[in-house]
Amino acid sequence: MASSRPPDAESPDPARRAAIRKWWEWTIRRLGSDDLAWVKALPSSLALDLGGYRMLGVHATARGPEDVLRPWAADDEFRGAMPADEFDYIACAHIHMPYLRRIGRAVVFNTGSTGRPMDGDPRSSYAILHLDGPRTGVSLRRVPYNIDATGRLAAERGFPWATGYIAALRAGENV
Repeated sequence: MASSRPPDAESPDPARRAAIRKWWEWTIRRLGSDDLAWVKALPSSLALDLGGYRMLGVHATARGPEDVLRPWAADDEFRGAMPADEFDYIACAHIHMPYLRRIGRAVVFNTGSTGRPMDGDPRSSYAILHLDGPRTGVSLRRVPYNIDATGRLAAERGFPWATGYIAALRAGENV
């Protein structure tokens, strides 16, 4: 279920938490009550059987939507955060860094971000799951998008820290 408050666990730094709160409040003010109800009703994970494969989708990890698991974490950290022996594929996001890892039985993959990657590559990233025989697997893809238009919209709509946001988008870094 989606949180009804900003993700305070996102940073131990009080100034960073205050900035995240301001960003969160700006976003919430733009959503209608139906939108908020829809977001709050979303499940925190989704398990599927697809073509004979078991797949789990989570925002961050199976431990929770704010959990941080970096691509370079040790296999034991992944095993503690993901039920890798129960699924063939586990899709996650949250950290805005695309990656593929095999942990136990599972291929764990992070889709990255379609609009705010944080791995030094400003292009949008996404994943394609192939479940068709010899091509079975995950492909990570990158495509450019119009960062200038995104920046203009952020500034026009009064997005907090629009200038820093645009610079971060261009660099593929966190705000």
